[in-house]
Amino acid sequence: MRGRYFLYAVIFIIFIALLEYPPRTPVVTSGASPANTGWDGTSGLMSMLKSRGYRVYAVTDWCSVADSLSSLNSPVMAVFISPEEPYSSGEVRCVSKVLSWSMHRYGNASLLVADEGPYTDPILKALNVSVFILYGVTLKSVKGDPYPLAFLKVPGGPGAGTYKLYLDYAARLSVSDGAVVAGRTLKGDAVAAYVVRGGFKAYVISDGSIFINEVLGLSSAQYNYSGFANALFAWLGSPGKYVVLMESGKYTPPVNGLPNLITRALESVGAGSLSAIVTLLHPMVWFPLLHTLILMADNELRALLALSVFARLASLAIGTLATIFLMRMAVSFGKVETDKALPQVSEVQVMVDTPVRREVIGKKLKLGKEDLVALYELVDSVLKKTIGKGLREPGVVQTLSSISGIDVRRVEKYVRDMNALYAKATRGGLRPLVLSWNRRVRSLIRESDEVLSKLGAALTKGEGVEKALRKV
Repeated sequence: MRGRYFLYAVIFIIFIALLEYPPRTPVVTSGASPANTGWDGTSGLMSMLKSRGYRVYAVTDWCSVADSLSSLNSPVMAVFISPEEPYSSGEVRCVSKVLSWSMHRYGNASLLVADEGPYTDPILKALNVSVFILYGVTLKSVKGDPYPLAFLKVPGGPGAGTYKLYLDYAARLSVSDGAVVAGRTLKGDAVAAYVVRGGFKAYVISDGSIFINEVLGLSSAQYNYSGFANALFAWLGSPGKYVVLMESGKYTPPVNGLPNLITRALESVGAGSLSAIVTLLHPMVWFPLLHTLILMADNELRALLALSVFARLASLAIGTLATIFLMRMAVSFGKVETDKALPQVSEVQVMVDTPVRREVIGKKLKLGKEDLVALYELVDSVLKKTIGKGLREPGVVQTLSSISGIDVRRVEKYVRDMNALYAKATRGGLRPLVLSWNRRVRSLIRESDEVLSKLGAALTKGEGVEKALRKV
């Protein structure tokens, strides 16, 4: 009852705001997808390319693109950054069809592959690009860590030159006749190569992490990741001339929390049906006349404000008076009370409960660097007692994937991240780059919970990690 009229005013404001914007379908993804705004996504790269004048689209279905080529109206630049799922032979043919159409129609086409995994090799083979990624061969630096320093060359265009960049768990390239090596590590391993064949250009890098949001945001004069990206895309195709198609469909959705609920909805009803539901719930569907009248009034008001200084001042005065009136109305019908803040939860009780060893291991887990060590040792202990191998032992990826049923590449990434961050937390070093230990630890806790739950274990007993990590 209290604050009821104030609440009505807020709801009305939100209602008007919704009428201003059409409904949008939610996009949920992870990995190096342009739809992922997290640290490991490539939304920053997509925004950077758009700001430079490229038309950029995220592609979830290459065969749909292949069926509507005339709508592109430009030569095509296809971009694949660390896809996490394989391509069918039909999908490979569709990618080839898109680039072949671009060559036939405009005499130009470009391809960028930045990948340390096995899934883009069929595309390279179909396009006769004589460069292949030797998946499973992780390159080491001269210090023995998986972050080798590499020198990558952009062969032409604005910004042409050699860039010194650190790679992250990169693979080795096999470069055959017809391709030119464009990048090597200090040890001499090939990590970049390009092919130029008439109007067709292809550039292959055996590491996708150099394009992710976290890395582009940390560019410096010495390690200029964004400068390399700008120069490379300029060589592949001029802004304003090419349409850039970025792979966005071959990434695994998140598996925990609210994103998981949306993902399950997408899987159960389909993206088209979910879009229909979102549209159906939008107020413009139920109040079309009101929607039209408000937009008409809004347009008239905008035109008036653009012409008259007096109208601007008058609208400001009216808005101020209306706000005061609504606040006083709320107070007169019931005092508006705000909720008192609850004490912030700064620690989380992490427990492990397994059928093999039914005991509770209590650890106070603070979401910081030192607690990544605690999480690592906890998971390592559980894995040794359930699958007989720790996180650092040979064969743990294959064994864990086989027993848990989780895709081997996802397991490999999880084990790699755990080991890399544990090494950084205990020994220091530049790589991997960590902007927020709190965020990275939270992410690894969720991933650990998924992995261990497949083994009959869980990081939190009964309630789940998301509830345990909730901070108020």
